[in-house]
Amino acid sequence: MDDKNLKTLKTFHDGVKKLCSNQSFYTDVSLQLNCKEGEGLIMRSSGPDNHVTKAFILDIRHFIAEESPINFYKICNLIYQNNKNEKILEEVKKCREAWSKILEKKKGSSLGGMRLKIDNDNLTAEHIMDLYFNAEFFHLDETRRDFLEKLRKTPMGPFTFFAFVDLIQKMGQLLFYFDGKVITPTLEENN
Repeated sequence: MDDKNLKTLKTFHDGVKKLCSNQSFYTDVSLQLNCKEGEGLIMRSSGPDNHVTKAFILDIRHFIAEESPINFYKICNLIYQNNKNEKILEEVKKCREAWSKILEKKKGSSLGGMRLKIDNDNLTAEHIMDLYFNAEFFHLDETRRDFLEKLRKTPMGPFTFFAFVDLIQKMGQLLFYFDGKVITPTLEENN
Protein backbone atom coordinates (compact mmCIF):
# COMPACT_ATOMS: atom_id res chain seq x y z
CA MET A 1 0.00 0.00 0.00
CA ASP A 2 1.44 3.39 -0.92
CA ASP A 3 2.13 6.23 1.50
CA LYS A 4 -0.87 8.30 0.39
CA ASN A 5 -3.31 5.46 1.13
CA LEU A 6 -1.63 4.71 4.45
CA LYS A 7 -1.95 8.38 5.38
CA THR A 8 -5.69 8.24 4.55
CA LEU A 9 -6.09 5.12 6.74
CA LYS A 10 -4.22 6.87 9.55
CA THR A 11 -6.59 9.85 9.23
CA PHE A 12 -9.54 7.44 9.44
CA HIS A 13 -8.01 5.79 12.51
CA ASP A 14 -7.43 9.16 14.19
CA GLY A 15 -11.04 10.14 13.43
CA VAL A 16 -12.31 6.97 15.11
CA LYS A 17 -10.15 7.75 18.16
CA LYS A 18 -11.91 11.15 18.35
CA LEU A 19 -15.28 9.37 18.30
CA CYS A 20 -14.11 7.03 21.05
CA SER A 21 -13.14 9.98 23.23
CA ASN A 22 -16.79 11.13 23.31
CA GLN A 23 -18.06 8.24 25.45
CA SER A 24 -20.78 10.41 27.03
CA PHE A 25 -22.64 10.20 23.72
CA TYR A 26 -23.25 6.51 24.42
CA THR A 27 -25.86 7.19 27.09
CA ASP A 28 -28.94 5.01 26.75
CA VAL A 29 -31.64 6.63 24.66
CA SER A 30 -35.15 6.20 26.00
CA LEU A 31 -38.53 7.72 25.48
CA GLN A 32 -41.27 7.05 27.98
CA LEU A 33 -44.91 7.85 27.29
CA ASN A 34 -47.51 7.89 30.06
CA CYS A 35 -51.15 8.55 29.58
CA LYS A 36 -52.95 9.76 32.67
CA GLU A 37 -56.61 10.50 32.82
CA GLY A 38 -57.15 14.23 32.93
CA GLU A 39 -53.50 14.99 32.16
CA GLY A 40 -53.23 13.59 28.66
CA LEU A 41 -50.01 12.21 27.27
CA ILE A 42 -46.85 12.88 29.25
CA MET A 43 -43.54 12.26 27.51
CA ARG A 44 -40.20 11.83 29.27
CA SER A 45 -36.98 11.30 27.43
CA SER A 46 -33.36 10.66 28.23
CA GLY A 47 -30.20 10.40 26.19
CA PRO A 48 -27.05 12.34 25.52
CA ASP A 49 -27.39 16.10 25.97
CA ASN A 50 -27.48 18.39 22.95
CA HIS A 51 -23.87 19.60 23.27
CA VAL A 52 -22.51 16.06 23.44
CA THR A 53 -24.72 15.03 20.50
CA LYS A 54 -23.57 17.98 18.38
CA ALA A 55 -19.92 17.22 19.13
CA PHE A 56 -20.34 13.58 18.12
CA ILE A 57 -22.21 14.51 14.94
CA LEU A 58 -19.46 16.94 14.00
CA ASP A 59 -16.88 14.13 14.28
CA ILE A 60 -18.89 11.32 12.65
CA ARG A 61 -19.97 13.30 9.59
CA HIS A 62 -16.52 12.82 8.00
CA PHE A 63 -17.22 9.09 7.79
CA ILE A 64 -20.63 9.71 6.19
CA ALA A 65 -20.09 12.67 3.84
CA GLU A 66 -19.59 11.44 0.27
CA GLU A 67 -16.92 14.04 -0.49
CA SER A 68 -14.85 13.23 2.61
CA PRO A 69 -11.57 11.37 2.05
CA ILE A 70 -12.44 9.13 5.02
CA ASN A 71 -15.99 8.34 3.90
CA PHE A 72 -16.72 4.80 5.09
CA TYR A 73 -17.46 3.42 1.61
CA LYS A 74 -14.32 5.05 0.15
CA ILE A 75 -12.20 3.44 2.86
CA CYS A 76 -13.82 0.06 2.20
CA ASN A 77 -12.95 0.42 -1.50
CA LEU A 78 -9.41 1.49 -0.68
CA ILE A 79 -8.94 -1.64 1.44
CA TYR A 80 -10.48 -3.89 -1.26
CA GLN A 81 -8.13 -2.46 -3.88
CA ASN A 82 -4.95 -2.53 -1.80
CA ASN A 83 -5.14 -5.37 0.70
CA LYS A 84 -4.78 -9.07 -0.12
CA ASN A 85 -5.42 -10.40 3.40
CA GLU A 86 -8.57 -12.56 3.04
CA LYS A 87 -9.50 -12.25 6.72
CA ILE A 88 -9.44 -8.44 6.53
CA LEU A 89 -11.33 -8.43 3.22
CA GLU A 90 -14.05 -10.61 4.78
CA GLU A 91 -14.34 -8.14 7.69
CA VAL A 92 -14.68 -5.27 5.20
CA LYS A 93 -17.50 -7.12 3.45
CA LYS A 94 -19.31 -7.79 6.75
CA CYS A 95 -18.92 -4.20 7.92
CA ARG A 96 -20.06 -2.76 4.61
CA GLU A 97 -23.20 -4.91 4.73
CA ALA A 98 -23.83 -3.90 8.35
CA TRP A 99 -23.39 -0.20 7.46
CA SER A 100 -25.96 -0.49 4.66
CA LYS A 101 -28.32 -2.37 6.98
CA ILE A 102 -27.98 0.34 9.67
CA LEU A 103 -28.88 2.95 7.07
CA GLU A 104 -31.74 0.74 5.84
CA LYS A 105 -30.69 1.14 2.23
CA LYS A 106 -33.36 -1.26 1.01
CA LYS A 107 -36.38 0.45 -0.49
CA GLY A 108 -39.33 0.31 1.85
CA SER A 109 -37.42 -0.72 4.94
CA SER A 110 -38.56 0.43 8.33
CA LEU A 111 -37.17 3.05 10.69
CA GLY A 112 -35.80 1.24 13.72
CA GLY A 113 -38.36 -1.51 13.20
CA MET A 114 -41.29 0.89 12.80
CA ARG A 115 -42.88 1.63 9.42
CA LEU A 116 -43.46 5.32 8.97
CA LYS A 117 -44.80 6.89 5.80
CA ILE A 118 -45.02 10.61 5.24
CA ASP A 119 -46.73 11.76 2.04
CA ASN A 120 -46.46 8.23 0.60
CA ASP A 121 -42.68 8.10 1.20
CA ASN A 122 -41.18 5.52 3.51
CA LEU A 123 -39.09 7.26 6.12
CA THR A 124 -35.85 5.29 6.37
CA ALA A 125 -32.93 5.74 8.75
CA GLU A 126 -30.92 7.26 5.90
CA HIS A 127 -33.72 9.78 5.30
CA ILE A 128 -33.85 10.70 9.02
CA MET A 129 -30.06 11.18 9.03
CA ASP A 130 -30.27 13.37 5.93
CA LEU A 131 -33.01 15.47 7.51
CA TYR A 132 -31.17 16.10 10.76
CA PHE A 133 -27.80 16.68 9.10
CA ASN A 134 -29.12 19.00 6.40
CA ALA A 135 -32.07 20.67 8.13
CA GLU A 136 -30.97 20.86 11.75
CA PHE A 137 -27.22 20.65 12.20
CA PHE A 138 -25.25 21.70 9.13
CA HIS A 139 -26.86 23.18 6.04
CA LEU A 140 -30.27 24.45 7.13
CA ASP A 141 -31.76 23.42 3.81
CA GLU A 142 -35.18 25.11 3.57
CA THR A 143 -37.02 22.21 1.90
CA ARG A 144 -35.69 19.72 4.44
CA ARG A 145 -36.42 22.10 7.33
CA ASP A 146 -40.04 22.40 6.15
CA PHE A 147 -40.34 18.61 5.96
CA LEU A 148 -38.76 18.17 9.39
CA GLU A 149 -41.13 20.71 10.91
CA LYS A 150 -44.08 18.91 9.30
CA LEU A 151 -42.73 15.61 10.64
CA ARG A 152 -42.36 17.02 14.16
CA LYS A 153 -46.08 17.87 14.16
CA THR A 154 -47.06 14.25 13.59
CA PRO A 155 -47.53 11.79 16.46
CA MET A 156 -44.21 10.18 15.40
CA GLY A 157 -42.34 13.49 15.51
CA PRO A 158 -40.70 13.06 18.92
CA PHE A 159 -39.53 9.56 18.01
CA THR A 160 -37.54 10.72 14.98
CA PHE A 161 -34.83 12.49 16.97
CA PHE A 162 -34.35 9.43 19.17
CA ALA A 163 -34.22 7.23 16.09
CA PHE A 164 -31.56 9.60 14.71
CA VAL A 165 -29.43 9.43 17.89
CA ASP A 166 -29.79 5.63 17.97
CA LEU A 167 -28.72 5.47 14.31
CA ILE A 168 -25.62 7.61 14.89
CA GLN A 169 -24.71 5.53 17.96
CA LYS A 170 -24.91 2.33 15.91
CA MET A 171 -22.80 3.83 13.14
CA GLY A 172 -20.19 4.89 15.69
CA GLN A 173 -20.08 1.40 17.19
CA LEU A 174 -19.58 -0.11 13.75
CA LEU A 175 -16.76 2.35 13.05
CA PHE A 176 -15.06 1.28 16.31
CA TYR A 177 -15.33 -2.36 15.27
CA PHE A 178 -14.15 -1.65 11.70
CA ASP A 179 -11.16 0.29 12.99
CA GLY A 180 -10.15 -2.57 15.28
CA LYS A 181 -10.68 -5.41 12.78
CA VAL A 182 -9.67 -3.72 9.51
CA ILE A 183 -7.82 -0.41 9.83
CA THR A 184 -5.47 -1.19 12.72
CA PRO A 185 -4.37 -4.58 11.30
CA THR A 186 -3.85 -3.01 7.85
CA LEU A 187 -1.73 -0.23 9.33
CA GLU A 188 0.27 -2.78 11.35
CA GLU A 189 0.84 -4.97 8.25
CA ASN A 190 2.24 -1.95 6.40
CA ASN A 191 4.46 -0.64 9.17
